[in-house]
Amino acid sequence: MDVPLVLTHFLDRAVSLYGDKIGVISEGRSFTYRELNERVNQLSHGLSALGGKKGTVSLI
Repeated sequence: MDVPLVLTHFLDRAVSLYGDKIGVISEGRSFTYRELNERVNQLSHGLSALGGKKGTVSLI
């Protein structure tokens, strides 16, 4: 099955198939795919609230 490797599609698919399974382990903390998706959405909405748009690049 060919599935495009678009980050948002990839993450949505991972959540639907493996939502409660560990998706990331970093610095002794682990996150399920569902938790990772929630954190990604929080970051995305926070950046949007600060004026960030698709394609925006910052060197700071």
